[in-house]
Amino acid sequence: MLTGKITVKGQVTIPKEVRESMGIGPSDFVYFTPLGEGKALIATRNRPASALFGMLKQRGPKREKPLSIEEMEAVIKRQRLETGLAGMRK
Repeated sequence: MLTGKITVKGQVTIPKEVRESMGIGPSDFVYFTPLGEGKALIATRNRPASALFGMLKQRGPKREKPLSIEEMEAVIKRQRLETGLAGMRK
């Protein structure tokens, strides 16, 4: 388990390994969602769907026409609304 230290100003130092694995650096936003029992979910700013291009292989039957970036963004927005993450800033 990795640890970070909270300063007197309430700032948290995120361990280097965690920053690298999350792909975050100076000026990036990190979101904390309390889960109870002393736990929290840490998430980074959502990246545009275009950043994911080519990351996943097609599964199942192929579509006649691939989704456009706009269609992917709409799916992501709908999922964020359904999971309660709609308040996160882009």
